[in-house]
Amino acid sequence: MLKTKRMSKIQVIGPKKYLAEVIENLHDLGVLHVLDHKKTDDLDIGEPLDVSEKISGLIVNVRSLISQFNLQGTPKLKSFNLDEIETQITELNNKQSQTHDKIKEIETKTSKNNEILNQLELLNSLYLNIETYKPYNNLTYYLGQIKERNDIKKHLSRITQDYKLQVSEYNGKTVIALFIQNKHSEKIEKVLKEYNFSELQIDKVLDLEGPAIHHINKLNIDLEKLYKEKEHLHHDLEKVAKKHKQFLIDVEHYLATEAEKAEAPLRFASTEQVFFVTGFVPKDSFDKTKHA
Repeated sequence: MLKTKRMSKIQVIGPKKYLAEVIENLHDLGVLHVLDHKKTDDLDIGEPLDVSEKISGLIVNVRSLISQFNLQGTPKLKSFNLDEIETQITELNNKQSQTHDKIKEIETKTSKNNEILNQLELLNSLYLNIETYKPYNNLTYYLGQIKERNDIKKHLSRITQDYKLQVSEYNGKTVIALFIQNKHSEKIEKVLKEYNFSELQIDKVLDLEGPAIHHINKLNIDLEKLYKEKEHLHHDLEKVAKKHKQFLIDVEHYLATEAEKAEAPLRFASTEQVFFVTGFVPKDSFDKTKHA
């Protein structure tokens, strides 16, 4: 059967210059149940220790790294020096930030190259050199997809015999490149409307020349290099996470404990010179607490 421990009320009073030392001793004893002070006309609420702000900033950075590295584990009880923690966490943050910046840069390049690649593959499916799609004085070209190719040549021939049409299948859709004299453009557009013509963009490749396949091959090589570089950077981050896992978990636990100590005065009564701590301790720990 559980027994309730008999408790004794205790009040600790002292000059503020000993506040941090008293908090440390009380925490080490681990027996005091503090009664939170409520501000009165005579006694204010205490202020956190000066180190509180530094500890809070370090906790934010440490927990951010733990989250980004997706770390889990059991902390080992250790003591650390705050300045040494700050130095190591700053180095880890810089390493992580620089690596992520490089990854984002690679992802931006990859996205841009994939846009170019998609447009090149579209043109390659139509077997025309890229410069074919440069502006003309007397010709208009239409590049896009249609719902089907049935009888489109017959409809075009009713308007004019003087046209060039390339048709292919690209990504499961029928795409066309149609070149025709400007004077027929209005009638041609009516025909294309019947085929649900939708224009496709090639704005990313118009400064290139020659067969699209040549640029596709080069671009695929460049993309492969980018993928490998990104994979290498992710591997670097995994190695950093593995190397510093236990350190980060231990430091997070240590800082959380130190933050609790640093913010303890918010539960105390205070004047300009003196602090007051009121609480209860088990009766059998009273003498030990008294002489701590």
